[in-house]
Amino acid sequence: MEMSEGTHSPSPIPATVQVGIVLATFNGDRAHLATQVRSIQTQDFRRWHCLITDDGSKPEIQAYIADLIGDDPRFTFQV
Repeated sequence: MEMSEGTHSPSPIPATVQVGIVLATFNGDRAHLATQVRSIQTQDFRRWHCLITDDGSKPEIQAYIADLIGDDPRFTFQV
């Protein structure tokens, strides 16, 4: 089968592939942060790790983010 330019057949993703996600935030809106975290958690692709890096948000926002991710080992929260 010949493919035209711009098309490709999907290749299976090797089992060793892991995706890194970086979420940078500064005093983010709570509803928006919750939507982002839930969206990441419910991805079909399961081999990922998310680094949330905070750039000096208010302590209550940092606490909110920590509560959002809870003990989910797929997240690292860096303050």
